[in-house]
Amino acid sequence: KAMGDWDRLLLQANVFANRSHDTITFITTAGYTARAVNLDDTQAYGAEIVAAGRIAETLSITASYTRLATAQLSGDPNYHGKSVPRRPGHIAYGRADATRTVAGREGTLWIDGSFQSESTLDRSSLVRVPARFLVGAGARIVIGGGLAVSASVANLTDHRVAYMPLDRPPAPTFT
Repeated sequence: KAMGDWDRLLLQANVFANRSHDTITFITTAGYTARAVNLDDTQAYGAEIVAAGRIAETLSITASYTRLATAQLSGDPNYHGKSVPRRPGHIAYGRADATRTVAGREGTLWIDGSFQSESTLDRSSLVRVPARFLVGAGARIVIGGGLAVSASVANLTDHRVAYMPLDRPPAPTFT
């Protein structure tokens, strides 16, 4: 084979840019309630790269990375130039699948991970959500007749709470 044990390879790259009028996004308000609001004009630009391959018709590996830069284009100086809420600047994903035939049934085991950088929840970029990394895993077995059974765990490490330092605590004893 020209590629050795690799029987599939994919590499894809994209760049993008847009300007939107009356962008709708969810803003977190008092009591951490989210509501949809129309922002003024916004702009976004970025790039994405995806790579995937399969080795010996058994192990498939996929990875992707997206870089996104956003800004609100508002007449209000409190919002102008601030990032668009709930749009992280960096997003990455990776997955590995192993597929084998056991007892006449095709089965697949996988593990994946996703990363999302810090983002904001409000128009003024004051309320921040820290970066997160989540790990998942799963299994799938083909039953037959076009049917399969699968089970997965999306947050294998049960990561629920993240702590981040306050830029300026409201009181010296508040951290």
